This record gives sequence, C-alpha cells and structure tokens, in this order.
Amino acid sequence: MANRAQNDYTGVEFVDERERLYFERARLGIEIADFLRSNTGRYLHGRAKLDLQECQAEALECNPDSFFGRRKLKKIQRRADCALTFMRYCADVINDGISAEQELSDYRG
Repeated sequence: MANRAQNDYTGVEFVDERERLYFERARLGIEIADFLRSNTGRYLHGRAKLDLQECQAEALECNPDSFFGRRKLKKIQRRADCALTFMRYCADVINDGISAEQELSDYRG
C-alpha cells in the first residue's frame, strides 16, 4: 500500500518511461537526504560513524602476527564493513539522485 502511494505522481505527466525513471531516482535521493536529516537518520549515521571509529581504535590494538589477533582483526573488519556499507549506500543513493536531477533537467531542457 505504501509503495503505491510513493509512486502516485498525480498531476505529473512524463514524456516517457525514461523521464519517469529519472524522476524516481531523483525523488529517492531526496528521500534519503531527508531521512539522514531526521532524528532516526542522524542517529543511525552517527552510530555507524562511532562504530567505525571504535573499530579503528580496536584494530590498532590487535597483534596481526598472532592467531587470535588476526581472528579479532577479521571480526573488527567485518563490523567496520557494515558501518561503511550503510554510509556508502546512503551516499550512493544521494549522488545518484543528484545525477538524476541533472539528467532530468537536461532531458526536458
């Protein structure tokens, strides 16, 4: 139901399917940027940054020459990768939205 509401562009007439896709990509980028400005978005992004900083500090304390140190380091790297992936996905969607806005402007332009 929510998905149908998100794609309800009442009053918007698209030239073709390509223009509609540009519009959807741009809208998604705006939605993610708005999400990151919300309390929940700021909290999640802040937690990801904090996790990454903690992982960096913990990794410096690991001894990569020992079996247990390598094992701990791999665990830390997996945790850091989750935080980086979340931040990268958000940035990718926002950048794609900005690109789509420009493409949409050029397409109609």
